[in-house]
Amino acid sequence: MTRPATPSYRPANSGSLVNGGSYTGPRGGTIAGVQGPRGGGAVGVQGPGGGSAAAVSGPRGAGAVGVQGPGGTTAGAVRGPRGGAAAGIVGPGGAAVGAVRGPYGGTVAGAVGPYGNRYISTLPVGAARYPWNGNDYWHVGYGWWRPSWIGDAIHYAWSYPPVGYYYPTLPDDSVTVVIHNTTYYESDNVYYQQGEQDGQKGYKVVESPVADDSATQTQQTEDPYVHLKSMCDYVAGRDKMSIVADTTSDQLSELGDRIQVSGRRTLYVSRPTSIALRVKDDLGERRGVYDGKTVTIFDITKNYYSEVKVPDTIDGALDTLASDYGIYVPLGDLLYKDLNSRLLTRVTSGQYLGLHLVGDTKCHHLAFSTDSSSWEFWIDSGDRPMPRKISIDYTLRGERARYSAEISEWSTSPDITDSTFQLTLPDGVRRMELPAVKGG
Repeated sequence: MTRPATPSYRPANSGSLVNGGSYTGPRGGTIAGVQGPRGGGAVGVQGPGGGSAAAVSGPRGAGAVGVQGPGGTTAGAVRGPRGGAAAGIVGPGGAAVGAVRGPYGGTVAGAVGPYGNRYISTLPVGAARYPWNGNDYWHVGYGWWRPSWIGDAIHYAWSYPPVGYYYPTLPDDSVTVVIHNTTYYESDNVYYQQGEQDGQKGYKVVESPVADDSATQTQQTEDPYVHLKSMCDYVAGRDKMSIVADTTSDQLSELGDRIQVSGRRTLYVSRPTSIALRVKDDLGERRGVYDGKTVTIFDITKNYYSEVKVPDTIDGALDTLASDYGIYVPLGDLLYKDLNSRLLTRVTSGQYLGLHLVGDTKCHHLAFSTDSSSWEFWIDSGDRPMPRKISIDYTLRGERARYSAEISEWSTSPDITDSTFQLTLPDGVRRMELPAVKGG
């Protein structure tokens, strides 16, 4: 391959969470030689282009029998968004009907909330907001919920009460249990122990003593969307922060071969108008600065720089770099104020994989899929739900590729000065215009 006479700066697509990798097309098999939406084989029902279809897929790829779908095709076990199965009645999220949590943590048959049976769209009468250790709860009696934006509407997910909360009395249906020679009181899978607060005897909420013995059950009941929302809200709420991450990414060499590049990214942020980035990896050293008006990119190794005018917000600057120049700032997705809603517009499925370690930190391990990529988050399970590790699978020139970042340092009160966001260019540095994306 001939090297271009003028250097061109085009960072490889690193599998941005928001913008994703390249689109890989509909997810299905063929229909009598014709590919239909979400796929399916062929017998008896016409697919696009006149091919016949059997095992016609409904949304998210479920099979079809017994219930009429659009155009007269049959459907049974039709899946709705988020992939929940259907049993005769389907709610907004497509989950089966039967065990939805009611106002006080009990179950309600015959109704379902959006995205499964742990959400409600309207809080029970008397529910009040109750902030606790940086988390936002709503509660009444013994029932607790946490709010979550789904699309453009807010819903409420049932939540285990905050550990340490005191009640003067136990729920009426509580039972006494002894686990590992310790006495607890249990109601609706919430555990209490006797305690005292301000001189008054009562019962405090404690962590589930059977958590380690029921990891599978935890995986089934923990909601990945709640943990994702908590992480996004926490990061968006930090006015200043610094991140140090060790990364690996698949990129294409000049000969077109896929290679793995390792490096370290250091990111400083001061909202709403300042970003400083330093990258040291196998390809060299680069710096980038955003000052609320201009993004300056300096390739220290190759001794050239570029400048581009961008909007006066971090979100706007990131969008402009991605849409107009095909540049995705390493870890930049974490800086979006509305990251949660941006991610949910692309998500097709999500799952909670359990509590797993990143270094010595116990993290909620989440996995999500979109039409063109899949990504995993490891989110600190402590009081500060910050991401500790991110892994993204995406498409690079028609092949699967991966980007991963393990965050080794994270500070919400970094030592930031005016010079942090200043970039002094050396004498003799060459200026290079950023090439615009075709059609951008």
